[in-house]
Amino acid sequence: MSEEALYAIIYSVIAIFVIYTIVIIIGFIQAYRIDKRNFDYFLEIKKIVEEIKQVIIKEEFVTMGKEIKNTLTLSDLVSNKASEEQYEEIMDMLQQLVQETYADYKFLIAKSKDEAKDPNFLQIVSNWHDNPELHKKIFSKSIDYGIDMKELQNKFANRIAEGKVLDLGEDVTVLTDDGTGQSPTGVSPINSGLEGGEIAFIISFIKTENYDEWYKNNFPEEEDVVE
Repeated sequence: MSEEALYAIIYSVIAIFVIYTIVIIIGFIQAYRIDKRNFDYFLEIKKIVEEIKQVIIKEEFVTMGKEIKNTLTLSDLVSNKASEEQYEEIMDMLQQLVQETYADYKFLIAKSKDEAKDPNFLQIVSNWHDNPELHKKIFSKSIDYGIDMKELQNKFANRIAEGKVLDLGEDVTVLTDDGTGQSPTGVSPINSGLEGGEIAFIISFIKTENYDEWYKNNFPEEEDVVE
């Protein structure tokens, strides 16, 4: 279901509540003004209206929250290979998740005392209960598509470095390679759909003016070769 369709359903449910609430209030007033017998009669009508409303709301939310069911074989789990379009789709969802989490101040920031040696460290963590629907969608599609986690992490790190995920502001360089073989920027492995899990994002960055000095300290062998 598309995001537009989801919002349409939510708005329709809200509209149902508003319309029926107005009708009931007006009915109460009118019935009370007429006489007690009509008032009791209106209470019966109200009961019927409430039952109809609950049926409509139930149908709306069953459609909106349709359960995602896994039909993959064990062979599928290890054999499926994702296309470039599917990687982009997963990264779009991860981007949405990191932006919403960052906007809600759910992160840790560790500022460097010396950027020439160590970068600033930003960790953004989204827990399952914060956005269970999006978490499940990310995990289920990653599994269905056969996403290679290492490739996804590299691709997403590059997207972050390009400033497409979070606004980098001025004079900031995101580090995607620090010579350790482990990317200092990226997303945690998405290999669990269990409730209570989390998806964490790590971004290592420094001021651009300190990049050359940082590079010399972290890739000394390459500097020697150049000389």
